[in-house]
Amino acid sequence: MTDALTVAGLHFLRSAFDQLREQHILPRPKHLPWIKVGTDYFGPEFETPERTALQHALVEAFPKRLADGSATGTYPKNKDSAPEFNTRYTFPLLESAVAHSTMMPDEEAQNRAINELISFLATEPNEVSCHRIVSHLKVDSPLTLGGENVKVTQLDDDGWIDVHALTKLPGLETEQLFLFQTVPHVVLSAQGSITPSFRAYDQIQEPSQLVGRAVLGLRIFRRTSARNIVEWSGFTEPGGFTRPIRAEWQYDSTSASALSDAEETARLSDVEQDKFNKFTSLIDETTDAAEAAVTKRKLGASGWFYAINSFQDSFSFDPWPEQVPRLIRTMEGALLPEPAAEAVKARLRQRLCLLLQSDTSSCNTLFEAVGHLYDLRSEVEHAADVKAAKQINRLRKVARSTSEPAGISQQRAIEELRELARRSIVVRIILATGSDPLWPIEDVNSIDQRLLEDSFRQRCREQLMAAQQEFGPGLL
Repeated sequence: MTDALTVAGLHFLRSAFDQLREQHILPRPKHLPWIKVGTDYFGPEFETPERTALQHALVEAFPKRLADGSATGTYPKNKDSAPEFNTRYTFPLLESAVAHSTMMPDEEAQNRAINELISFLATEPNEVSCHRIVSHLKVDSPLTLGGENVKVTQLDDDGWIDVHALTKLPGLETEQLFLFQTVPHVVLSAQGSITPSFRAYDQIQEPSQLVGRAVLGLRIFRRTSARNIVEWSGFTEPGGFTRPIRAEWQYDSTSASALSDAEETARLSDVEQDKFNKFTSLIDETTDAAEAAVTKRKLGASGWFYAINSFQDSFSFDPWPEQVPRLIRTMEGALLPEPAAEAVKARLRQRLCLLLQSDTSSCNTLFEAVGHLYDLRSEVEHAADVKAAKQINRLRKVARSTSEPAGISQQRAIEELRELARRSIVVRIILATGSDPLWPIEDVNSIDQRLLEDSFRQRCREQLMAAQQEFGPGLL
């Protein structure tokens, strides 16, 4: 049956290559080998008899794995056991052949793409991997986070990076990345297996989700300015016929260089690896409880998820008028999740001071900083006319920096606010977990009255101090 598939595949590719040449899409440059349906070419123009014959040949060659998507026309109810649609593989086959044609003659490229497709469909399960570069992190030696899920390796190269050598992903042979390292960077890598089924393509994202979970854990576990830079994910051999997925985040190396003095780099040692893995289990426990509360109470929004999403969004180069509101939203979602129509600023001030500070001097500093932040947010949200000098002065007070240039002070203020938001999340996690949580995540009642009791405050501080001793001084 694979012989018939090879013949049908060659007929389709030869016809499609002719069309691509007529549309001046071929030939492709060596360093831009991949084309994409809907971007570089119009899919309906390739609904030819040759493609129809290829789709039938795919089902005949792999009847257990593939079904005729064009004939079915509906999505299956059980996506875990239903076969994949054959229509998923025709355009990836074409794009693979085009990519190979930048490195070899057309006929050889077409045969190689078909052989890779057949090898991929004949393999169960298929392996996929994800590799993400993240800034402002340093490890003494390669670490494994989350059991055996995510590996972290220091990236020492500066300048042009050979992406294929870094990721070992087929399809990235000519991919290069220029990285100007003014701060340490690491590579987080995760692997996954995909069982052939209708939802196989959904499973491709699972290694990326593991990496994202590790990045979130690192951002909460220690003070850091860790930013996602770029990520590649795709099938390993023999799945080299598919175009790797690239995700790229906003990154300005010039800005990063100018603001590096105001940013924070976290260092994770071998000793802290087990501590981190245990702490991420507390994050998962809190998140699971929040999800259960959303279902039980039929919530349309959750303070915990508002807090986490806003915190994640803050790791960007967005200007401070966008950062201040989202980081205040993080603190409110973590420490003030119940509906509050009045005295929001005062209540958040009280909770922050009672839970995060133990001496009068630091309480006064935090009390004043929160006041400045709420004033800044009010001016931003209500689009008020405010003198630039007044705003910069407020930001400098938050940053506790009066002599540095305005841009550095602004970034330092955001870093201070993000650290306050991070500690708020940590406090909520510690008090919401354990066999007898002091402040369960699903608790709908205000904690203000209990915080007025000396005994309750003491229990909270003892639990937070115990977590500090267990997970290291950088936690709080």
